[in-house]
Amino acid sequence: MKRTDIQLRRAKEADFPLIQRLARQIWYESYAEMLDPKQIEYMLHWMYHTEELRRQLTSGVDWQLVEWQSALCGYLSTTWHIETRQLELNRLYLDRAHQGKGIGNTLLATVLEKATALAAHEIHLRVNKCNHRAIRAYHRAGFEIRESLVTEIGQGFIMDDYIMILEVQPKDV
Repeated sequence: MKRTDIQLRRAKEADFPLIQRLARQIWYESYAEMLDPKQIEYMLHWMYHTEELRRQLTSGVDWQLVEWQSALCGYLSTTWHIETRQLELNRLYLDRAHQGKGIGNTLLATVLEKATALAAHEIHLRVNKCNHRAIRAYHRAGFEIRESLVTEIGQGFIMDDYIMILEVQPKDV
């Protein structure tokens, strides 16, 4: 696979239906064995309803649609926290048909390039403790578990996550 096979396109409000459709597909592919379907539905609504996506977009969250060989296959989003010099990787999702092709590794490398260009000290993310495949991928990319975090999210549901960190090496001057 060539890196040029992967295209990132900054998402706009007109892309919200694409993000919502992809999220629904990917979440059921990825989380069906980890989460109750009622929790998946709750979280999809909570995180991906149109007003929430609009709020994120207008507050500086950088949403990117991912295409591989011209096929829409995923999305990612990041937030730059200038005061702490952290780049937060909010989302990195690929549909099942495109996993295992090196696309995720390329996307992580792209996020690292962005963090380096911003002179970030670190990249941080949250990952479900039962998402062993993602945890392995993040470990291979150099991320380390910093802490465990259980968050009540409403309607009796929780998120049971690890916070993972990748320290960013400054560019050579």
